Amino acid sequence: MSVWWWQKAITQPALLQALLFLTAGHQATLESSNGVSSLVIKKSMRDSLHLRGDTLKMLNNIMQDPLTAVAESTTLVVASLVAIEAVDANIEAHDAHMKGLQRLVQLMGGLDNLDHMTQSKIYHDVKSAALYNTRPIFPISTRWRSEIIQDFRLLLTRDEIDTPKDLASLGVTIFSSSWYTTLDRTLKIFFQVIQRLIIYYEHAQRNPASVMPTDNDLFLVAEHQILSACFETTDPTDINEPLRLTLVIYLNLRVWHFQSFPFMQYVVESLRQSLEVPYQHLQNETPELLFWILVLGGLASQGYKCHRWYLTRLIEMTERLGLSEWQAARAVLGRYFYTDQPSEKRAEEDLWNEVHLKGTCKLLLEGQRSGALGH
Repeated sequence: MSVWWWQKAITQPALLQALLFLTAGHQATLESSNGVSSLVIKKSMRDSLHLRGDTLKMLNNIMQDPLTAVAESTTLVVASLVAIEAVDANIEAHDAHMKGLQRLVQLMGGLDNLDHMTQSKIYHDVKSAALYNTRPIFPISTRWRSEIIQDFRLLLTRDEIDTPKDLASLGVTIFSSSWYTTLDRTLKIFFQVIQRLIIYYEHAQRNPASVMPTDNDLFLVAEHQILSACFETTDPTDINEPLRLTLVIYLNLRVWHFQSFPFMQYVVESLRQSLEVPYQHLQNETPELLFWILVLGGLASQGYKCHRWYLTRLIEMTERLGLSEWQAARAVLGRYFYTDQPSEKRAEEDLWNEVHLKGTCKLLLEGQRSGALGH
């Protein structure tokens, strides 16, 4: 998909500017999360803002011409801006571009009149839905979905797919647990689909030659479907909604690798709120499941306000389950949904170090208090 975007950008200056804007913003965000000097970060941010301004100027010029305003390339530029502003959590700019995109799609005669890859870019509005924790605005086109090369085999059938030996235990605890039988039927399907997609993703990572042009679309469909569902309830034993949001976080954290983008703080906050009612039930009845949720929430919330909330509870659950070493914790996670991602190693180490450092401090304080009481 990225190759297709850059090919389009060669002949579309506004799209080229939008991609450069995205790249500069990504670089600044990565520098910020990796301890680069503030001077370097400021320069990258200035570059990003400058490119953003150039992109908007070019887009405004395009919109002044009735012919270019309704060109498919314009729709592609605006769809790119919607996705960029969504992951950057620029609410006002995002909302303005989303209104423009809806109008352009309408003027183009609907989604089915657009190129498959242009539609794919529009379906990145799943990031908008994740930002707001709402259903995606654009429905999945039947024609577009039928063009996903491997869709039938992976999402619509129960045919066996090649599973790497180290992933043989992926999800076994989920599907063998009594709590799984109580879930909403739709959520059960989501778990089955995500398991197949994780295996496919891992296979593609290890065998690049097997990658197909529409691979990204598989994950867009899955995320779209998960975000289109909602399980609001006041029942303290109902765990459907926090599990739905955990799957959203898994896709954005371990597949799309979007932890460093600001919209993730909204997603982890939505998960935190969804855990408030069933937390005690999860803690008492399904502690390992809660541990898995908290690890993903802890990784996704690094650098954001609600990280302390996840960390505090993760320390409690680590102590409760007797998980003093990462290897033991990793074994538990692997029986749910969790795979080794080289780019996430540092984040894992940072989180586990936080857990042990603060956990040790907690024990020392408790020991001091006990000693004082003893005297």
